[in-house]
Amino acid sequence: TVLVPGAEPNPTHYHANNDVCWYIMSGRIRCIQARSDCSNRREIILEAGDFVYIPSGAIHVIANASRTEEASLIFCYIGVANVEASGNVWLRKDAFVARGP
Repeated sequence: TVLVPGAEPNPTHYHANNDVCWYIMSGRIRCIQARSDCSNRREIILEAGDFVYIPSGAIHVIANASRTEEASLIFCYIGVANVEASGNVWLRKDAFVARGP
């Protein structure tokens, strides 16, 4: 997946049926994640070489942290065959936002 500079973040969501892992290939990615009740919210900047595990039910959103360079990541749904089986739950746009730089 490629995140273009200055683009809107992906929709805030969680996966009801599976865990997810990401490997950051290039660039810098701003990630906000929290428990399903929005507690324990944390924001981190991911860089090339970072590996992230997101458990089922954890709320998350990502955005490119740069205004000038692309960022790319590989992601994997764990325990389901495809995105349709993941049980994505989309939240209100303003519920939990990762802003670019």
